[in-house]
Amino acid sequence: TWTEWWTYEGGISGPEYWGIVNPEWILCGRGKKQSPINIELDLLLFDPKLDQPIYIDDSQIKVTMTNTGHHLMAKIYSPNITNVNISGGPLSYQYRISEVIFHVGKDDRDGSEHSIQNVSFPAEIQLVGYNSDLYGNLSQALSSTNGVVIIALLVQINASGNSEVEKITQHVDQLIFKGNTLELDDWSLFNLLPFESNYITYEGSLTHPPCFETVTWVIMNRPIYMSENQLQKLRSLRSGSEENPKGPLVDNNRGSQPLNRRPLRTNINFNNPVSSLCTSFTFKLTI
Repeated sequence: TWTEWWTYEGGISGPEYWGIVNPEWILCGRGKKQSPINIELDLLLFDPKLDQPIYIDDSQIKVTMTNTGHHLMAKIYSPNITNVNISGGPLSYQYRISEVIFHVGKDDRDGSEHSIQNVSFPAEIQLVGYNSDLYGNLSQALSSTNGVVIIALLVQINASGNSEVEKITQHVDQLIFKGNTLELDDWSLFNLLPFESNYITYEGSLTHPPCFETVTWVIMNRPIYMSENQLQKLRSLRSGSEENPKGPLVDNNRGSQPLNRRPLRTNINFNNPVSSLCTSFTFKLTI
């Protein structure tokens, strides 16, 4: 099927051909608000209307981690015992998180979808939420106006690692091959986030087919951290089945897309020493 056919690799199934081979994916090739992007610091626009931080419910939830062959993905089935909602920031509606997607590079130099000043991160974790005020589920929201928000968490390396990622990597042997699943009963998306109120936001798209341009992106100003050991365990996943394991499930990131005059808004006040220090700290670490 088409959903199984596409890849992040070169060739006819790769990103350069997504918008050609399937008419329903035409935005992948012709869209003007495609994602991801490279964030250039001199294009950031301070927006005083972005005075609210992003709010995410602080609750433990049950998720199913799945090796999809394209990503490691956490599915949050609704109705769940507890739903996790996103509000605040640039959002005019409430969004319910439906899935979490991991993008991981084969080494520490590349792996994230978004980049800062053309510098990439080893990994990027994306929290995908749908507009639960207007739509009943993610499938309805994907092609709809104001349908989706994705919070991007850029990853850097730290010896202490991340406790929520550790809940996955300590059982990574159950996720090695495409189709493998792992049930987690006590996962916290709130604890996955960095302690940070500053962010960058822009209007964009899904970063995989069908590339619908219905996404409000929120890139947190401070990275989260994984240990080298956690990253290596994620790099041990395979993109194929046990019978046909194929290659490692790495470098599953789409290349940067043209900005096309879209505004890059932020609540970072560069005239405020505290905000400026925070921004400088994050991006200096990156570069």
